[in-house]
Amino acid sequence: MPDQRLTEPLPVLRARRPGFARTLTGRAVLVGCSVALVSVLVTALVAVPVTLRAGQRQAREALAAEANVAAAVLRNRLDRGIVTPQAGRLLAQLRREGIDMYLVRDGQADPAGLPDAVVQAVAAGERVSRRARVDGRLSIVEGRPLAAGQG
Repeated sequence: MPDQRLTEPLPVLRARRPGFARTLTGRAVLVGCSVALVSVLVTALVAVPVTLRAGQRQAREALAAEANVAAAVLRNRLDRGIVTPQAGRLLAQLRREGIDMYLVRDGQADPAGLPDAVVQAVAAGERVSRRARVDGRLSIVEGRPLAAGQG
C-alpha cells in the first residue's frame, strides 16, 4: 500500500496581501498627510483672525481719513449755517462710497440713529473712533468735533 503522506496534496499557501496602512510606506504616507492636514488647519485658524483684524484696521484708518477730510471741509461752514456746494459734493461722494454721515448739532444727531454715547462725546469736543451699533447694525464709527459743540 502506498504511503498516503506522499499522495496527499500539500495545502497551498497564499500570500496575504497586507493592507496599505500595514506597510511601512503606507504608514509613512498616512502620517505625512495627517501632519499636512493639521498644519493647514492650524495655519487657517491663526491666519483668518489676523487677516480680519488687518482688514478692520485698514477700514478704520480709511474711514478716519475720510472723517478728517469731512471735518476740514465742514468746520467753518456749519457754524454759519451754510452748506456749500463743496460740502454737498462731499456728502454725495461719501454716500457713493457707502459711508453714512451724521451731523451733530445741539447734542442731537441729524439724521437720528447714532448711539447717545457717540453724540455726547462728539458734542463735548472729543474725537470718536470705535465700533458701535448704528440703526441696529454693528458699524465702525469715526466722529470729529467741529466748532461750538457740533460734529
